[in-house]
Amino acid sequence: MVKRVGIAFIGFLVIIAIINCATGTEGQNEPSESPAAAATSTAPSASASAQVAPSESPTLAEPNQKSEPSGATAEEQAFAATIVHQSKTMADSFRRFAELAHDPKFFDDTWKLNVAVELATWRTTYSEAQKLTPPSAFEPMHQKYLDGLSKFNDASVHVAQGIDDLDPDALGTAAQKIQDGNQLIQEATAMLPR
Repeated sequence: MVKRVGIAFIGFLVIIAIINCATGTEGQNEPSESPAAAATSTAPSASASAQVAPSESPTLAEPNQKSEPSGATAEEQAFAATIVHQSKTMADSFRRFAELAHDPKFFDDTWKLNVAVELATWRTTYSEAQKLTPPSAFEPMHQKYLDGLSKFNDASVHVAQGIDDLDPDALGTAAQKIQDGNQLIQEATAMLPR
C-alpha cells in the first residue's frame, strides 16, 4: 500500500511538472505571463493555464473581461462574454486544483472532496460550452475551445481514477490531457476575432 501511495504521489508530481512546462514556469519563482495571458490584452481568453511556483500558490492567466472584438455584433459580444465567464471559472478551478495537486493527501476525505469539486467544475464547464451556438465568426475558435475543454473533461476522469485506485498511469494520462487541453485552449484564444 505504501508503495502505491508513493507511486501515485509521483503521478501528481508529473501533473505539477506538466503544468509548469505548459505554462513556462519550470524552475521560476516569479509568475510570468503565458501566451494566453498576452492574448487577453486584446480579446477575451479561453485560457485555463496555471503557473505553479514551488513555494507560491499558482497564478492563472485570467480573461480580460473588458475586451471585445472590434466591430463585434451584439450576438458576438454576448458569446465572447460567455466564453470569458467560462474561462474565468476554469482558471479559478484550475488554480485551486493545482494547489491541491501540489500537496496531495490521498487518504484525507476533505482533500478528495475538494479535488472532486474542481473536477466537477471542469465537467460542467465542458457541458455548458457544448450547448453554446457560436456566431459564425467564432465557430472555428469554439470548436478548438471545445476540443481543449474535452481534454480537461477526460483528464477529470483519469485524475479521479488515479486517486481512487492510487494509479500512477491514470495520473500520467491526466497530466498529458491537461497539457493538451491547455495547448488547445491557448490556440483557441489566438483564433478569437480581434
